Amino acid sequence: MRSGSLFIAAVMATLLVACEQPESQGHEAIIAKDLAEIISLQDLPCEKVLSWSLQHRFNYQVVCESGHEYVVHVSDEGHVNIAD
Repeated sequence: MRSGSLFIAAVMATLLVACEQPESQGHEAIIAKDLAEIISLQDLPCEKVLSWSLQHRFNYQVVCESGHEYVVHVSDEGHVNIAD
């Protein structure tokens, strides 16, 4: 498991706020792009997210085009952890 920086926590917080807004056109594509960026910032392979699902409030299951699968989690303290 890898711990993200404060910058990644801020990006993830923005992502989570967006998830709590009413669904709009392209919402899922925006979330997929944000998740790919967050994963890539951790030097993990994920150019494009093929699918994602919200497992719990701050837990995302992500499948990348590369075939890699990750769980992106934000702790109560705002730390981003990515498990593969």
